Parts: sequence; C-alpha cells; structure tokens
Amino acid sequence: MKKVIVVSIFLLSIIHLPILAQPLVTGETTNKVFSEDFSDPSKSFPTTSSKDSKFWGAYGDGYYFMKRKIEQPRVILANFKGTSKDFYLKTKIQLGPVKSKTSTIGVLFLTQPNGKGGYLLEINKKKQFRIKDIGNNSTITTQGKEGWMASKYISGVKQNNKVEIKAFRGKFDIYFNSEYVYSFANKKYQKGAFGAYIGGFSEAKIIYFNIYTLEVPGAPEEINTDNLIEKMASLKAENDSLKLKVITAKYSNESNQDAIFAIKVLEDQVTASREENLHLKKLLKDYEEVDPNTNIEESETKSTEIVQKIKSISNERDSLKDRCKVLEKKVEVMEIEVTKNYEYLEKQKNKELEEKKINEEKEEKDRNEKAEKIEREGLEKQKNKELEEKKINEEKEEKDRNEKAEKIE
Repeated sequence: MKKVIVVSIFLLSIIHLPILAQPLVTGETTNKVFSEDFSDPSKSFPTTSSKDSKFWGAYGDGYYFMKRKIEQPRVILANFKGTSKDFYLKTKIQLGPVKSKTSTIGVLFLTQPNGKGGYLLEINKKKQFRIKDIGNNSTITTQGKEGWMASKYISGVKQNNKVEIKAFRGKFDIYFNSEYVYSFANKKYQKGAFGAYIGGFSEAKIIYFNIYTLEVPGAPEEINTDNLIEKMASLKAENDSLKLKVITAKYSNESNQDAIFAIKVLEDQVTASREENLHLKKLLKDYEEVDPNTNIEESETKSTEIVQKIKSISNERDSLKDRCKVLEKKVEVMEIEVTKNYEYLEKQKNKELEEKKINEEKEEKDRNEKAEKIEREGLEKQKNKELEEKKINEEKEEKDRNEKAEKIE
C-alpha cells in the first residue's frame, strides 16, 4: 500500500494539464524584485557587437534586440540571482521578420546552473507555443507536433506578445496578451534563474522583463511529498551516524566503553530480571500449593530453596539498581557532551557552508570583473583604432586638398 501511495504522489507531481477552463493560481499577491524596461543601457542583459559572427545583442530605444546568426539557439540569462518556485513573470516580446521558417523566441524560467534544468516557453512564426523541460529535453506540451500548440491569443511576426507566467508550489499558469491559455504542474525545481531564448537564424525584441515574488494569502501550509519517505530515512541515518561518531570519538577508551553501550546493557539486564521474576512467581506458587500432608523435611527443603532464591534475586536487584544509577549518571553526562559536540559540528558545518558561499561569491565577482575588464579593454582598443583611422583619413584629406590647391596655383 505504501509503494502505491508513493508512486501516486510521484505521478501527480509531474502531471501537465492542457488548456484548462480555469487557472491553477488565483488570489495571489506579488512583489517586484527585478525590472528592466531597456530605456537605458545596463548590465541586466548581455550586449555584443553587431560584427559578432554568432549573436548580436544590443539595447535599443526602449527594447533589447537579439539576432542569432547561426543554426544553434542561444540562451540569454538576466543578471538576476533568481527566485523560489513561487513567482510571477511578466514580459513583452516580439519575433522579428526573417527568412527562416523555424525562427523562435522564448522565455526561460527556474533555470538551473550550467543548463542542468529549468523550463522554456517558446513561440514561433505560426502563432504556436510549446513548453519544454530543458533538464532532460522533454516536451511538456505533448498535444501538438513536437509539442507545438496553436493559440488564437498569440500575435504574429513584428507584433508584440505580452507573456505572463504565474507559479505557485509547482503549479504554472501561462497567459498570452492577458488571456489564460495553459497550465501544468511539476515540482521538479525549487528555485532558479530567468532569461530569454532565441532560436537559430532568428531576430527578436524584448520590450520589458519583470519578475515578482508571489504569495497566495490563506493558502494551507505546504507539505512537500517528493521522496518524503526516502528523505526521512536518509535524515535519520545521517543523524544516527553523526551521534555515533561523536560518542565514539568522546568515549572510545576502555574505561568509558560501558557508557557507549549503556542502553544495550540496560535492555539485557531488564530482560534477565523479567525472567528471574517469572521464576520466583513459579516458586511461590509451588510453595502455596504444597500439600499439607507433605512431611516436614520435604516442606523445609522447599521453603529453604524459596528463601535462598528470594535472597539471590534481591541481591541481584540491588546490584542492578546500583549499576543503573551509575549508568544513568554516565548516560546523562554523555548526552550533555553529545549535545555540545553535535552543536559544535553543526556550527562548524554552517561555518564551512558560509565560507564556501563567500568563496563562490568572490569567484563570481572576480569572473565578472575580469569579463568587464576584457570588455573595457576591447572597447578602448576599438576606440583608439577608430581615432587612429580618423586621424589618418583627415591627414590624407588635408594632403589631397593641399596637392589640389598647388596644382590649381
């Protein structure tokens, strides 16, 4: 039964819902966290020279222009750290006129590092759209040929298309030009980056690109069911392993070995005590059932056996109580030490994670600064070259004018 439940949960987590009558995400509130209207050049989107043999990206007058000059598509990520899976994306895009019949423009959302996952929403010249999971290159919109689905709400070439994506707890609603079109559900990605996508031999513009965090007031608390059993088992195993390491490291010498196995010792002794108690009850029952006509010698023998057994059990009980007190104290001390060491390891782990994060941010900053430096140097060289050419041309023109004047004179 448990396996059936887990499989059912998994299937529900990847289901996609084609063209529903009602959207999945409603009653939301949003907060803008990224905005680009391309009114002024910035570093929100990358720029390249028009002479670049593969891709030309540039800020225009209130838009971002993209041109892909080769067959392979191009990903253009926004300079934004991204959000969680609960977001609202609003952008306006335009597919340009080109000879290619397969030109496309798309929006990327919840993109994972190094292209290892995320979603892509594309539109083409035929007023069709499709959605893909770029993690495994699978198509989420499976109703049309190669996933392409027609929509009367998509405008054609050289016309603006407002695209909106609302996402909450793994549920996604797609809107074109303020009209709800499609929904799907997939809890595969918990957070990610955003950007644009341009197909091979394509031209396109982005008029604006805005991202918001999204909440649904009054929504019940989320319970993440993905691999819940496996995660719980893994977490318990990790906890037990960590505690055992701490105990072993602290109490690995012989004098404290009984503290490590205190619980096992207590369990064994309790079991033995229960067996002795059962034996004692049997002796007492036998004594009570002694026949009154039994001879005195036999009766005294039976009584002596019972008394001796009672004394033996009483002594064992007292010894057990004393040892239990000692072990309880050792266990109490051990628990205090384990807690301290566990907290220390947690702090150490958090410190290492923080240092790793700082190092990664520093490396990212260094890479960006290096890229900016290379870009500045390239621009400076280009500027100097243009000035040098201009100077040479001016000197040549001056020389030509002088020669012409001398000739006329």
